[in-house]
Amino acid sequence: MNTALKTLRLHFVKRNTVILTPLLILLSVVVVTVLISLTLQRVGIDPADPNYPLQARNNAGVLWALGGFVVALGVQSVATTFPFAMALGADRRGFTVGTLLSHVVMAAGLAAVISLLLLVELATDHWLINAYALDAYLLGGGNPLLAFLISFLAIWLLQSVGAAFGAGWLRYGVRGPIFIGLIAGLVLVLILLAIAPQIPAIIEAFQPWWLIIAAAIIILIGVLGQYLFLRRATTR
Repeated sequence: MNTALKTLRLHFVKRNTVILTPLLILLSVVVVTVLISLTLQRVGIDPADPNYPLQARNNAGVLWALGGFVVALGVQSVATTFPFAMALGADRRGFTVGTLLSHVVMAAGLAAVISLLLLVELATDHWLINAYALDAYLLGGGNPLLAFLISFLAIWLLQSVGAAFGAGWLRYGVRGPIFIGLIAGLVLVLILLAIAPQIPAIIEAFQPWWLIIAAAIIILIGVLGQYLFLRRATTR
């Protein structure tokens, strides 16, 4: 556990990268959304139209803007930090646990910021101009608790996937990420082929908690993959 906690602290040494940059991305999404909303309203879109909120809540810019960066952070959390951690005397299991803890802490922190910004958005009547930056369907449709849960799971999942790719690169070089991508794509295609006849029934019976289970499974696979790859990985 001592190694895990040291690894956790190590991941947050680069505060500008892991803390400041994602916060700037979130604020940029809000600013850009406000500017786009102003532009649309200037060209004749009426925010008083009852259909306006229904369309505006389709905006999921915050997830798309953060997604790529969060995956890159996940890759970096293993690919660039693992060799340094090994040089400092960390063991592979402790490093994996510490990396997992860092992903949980970062996901919880960013999710909390997203929920806080959503509360500000709701309190200011959507930034005073009906700009829907965080009040989006994919973030729970304006529910701060759902926004926190969805953001937390999404960010944790993306970091776990990125970490698995980073560990695969350490273990097998450039072949590692390619191998992981091909296997993941093949499994997804086989699953879709297997359930294709039942897809309409599945959609009709869909429950939101299914996504939580799916996210948990993917996170678990990502963490296990990271550990298994790192067991035999060499430092680069």
